[in-house]
Order: sequence, then C-alpha cells, then structure tokens
Amino acid sequence: MRSTDFSAAPRHARAEAVFVGLNGFSGPGPMITQILRWPRVDRQLRAAPGYCWHHSYWVPPWSIGLLIGFSTRAELTTFARTPIHRDLVRWVMAPHPRTGRRPADAGFIRFYTGDPDGYTNGLWRAEEDQPEWR
Repeated sequence: MRSTDFSAAPRHARAEAVFVGLNGFSGPGPMITQILRWPRVDRQLRAAPGYCWHHSYWVPPWSIGLLIGFSTRAELTTFARTPIHRDLVRWVMAPHPRTGRRPADAGFIRFYTGDPDGYTNGLWRAEEDQPEWR
C-alpha cells in the first residue's frame, strides 16, 4: 500500500539521503591500504547520527564502491565533514611524495534523495488499517 509512514519498516526504508561512490585505485597496494583503513571509518560511520545502512562493492580489478543511506542529507553531510572521513579523502587524493601517483586515479560520488512516499506491506505497514493477513 502507498505510504509515507515507514516507522514499522527496517531502517533501510527510512534513508532519505543516499550516497553512491566509487574509487578507482591505481593498483593493488592502495586498494589494500584502503581496505585496512576501512574498519575505523566503518565504526564511526555506523555510530553517526542518522546512519541507516551501507554496502560496499567491488568493481574489478582495483575499484571499491560504497552506497550509504542516512536519514537526512544534513546528517550525511555532517559525517562527510568528520575528521576520519576527511583524512581518508585527503589520503585518496594526495600524490605520493616519491612517485607523485595518487592512491586513486579515478572516482565519482552521487547523491540521491528519497521521495516522501513509497510502498509498504505486511509486517512493515505502519498504518492502522492493516490487512488481516498481518
């Protein structure tokens, strides 16, 4: 049923701001370094106000992407401005002191906004007129 109330649904459904990004690393070394740095970022991401969910993905051979859902665009932006995230972005874009190569030689980010309404059914319906099969 069409709804604007997602309070009974998993928090995935309450993400109104979604970040999609992908970094194309310059080789296996920088990609492995990124993977080793990720657990600290992951802990802070999960603890951030408004965090709903995230999913990492791999695009062979040397690209790692991320989808992140936050309750609001403001909360997503607030996390993007945290020291741990800013340090990670600086590292990704900084030229190596000896070689001049950056850890990532390609990348993109996109932001998507959820519509205020969508669809829910079954146990995830929050409206009072629940179907009998609930």
